[in-house]
Amino acid sequence: MKLYSSHFHPPDSPRAGAPPVLVREGIAWRCIVLGWLGLLFAAWMPALLVGAVSLPVLALTRHLPGHWVMLAGINILVAFFANDLRRWDLRLRGFTVGPLVAGRDAGEALLRLLDHRPELLGGGA
Repeated sequence: MKLYSSHFHPPDSPRAGAPPVLVREGIAWRCIVLGWLGLLFAAWMPALLVGAVSLPVLALTRHLPGHWVMLAGINILVAFFANDLRRWDLRLRGFTVGPLVAGRDAGEALLRLLDHRPELLGGGA
C-alpha cells in the first residue's frame, strides 16, 4: 500500500467541487533519472527554482573530476524532496491539506477517501 496526502481546491476556485489532488508520499523515482525536469511534470514553479540553482552549480563544477557524482547527488536530493516541493506548491496556490489515505494507486486512495468522507462527492450523502 502507498500513502497519499490529499489536498483540496480553494473554496473560491472554479474547481472547488473537484476531487482533491493526491500527492504520493515517498521518493519521486523519475527525478532520479531526470532531475529537476522530472519535477517539471508535477509542479513547474518548484522545478524552475531547483533548475535555477542546480544548473549554475553543474556549470561551475563541470571541469572538476567526477562532476557526474555531483549530478547524481543533486538528482537524488530532488527525488527525495520532489513530493514535498509539490505539496509546498499546492499550499502556495491555496489548497488545503486533508487526511492521509492509503491505496495501491491514486485511484484506490481516492475511493477510500470518498468512502470515509462522502460529503466530498457534493451530494452530501
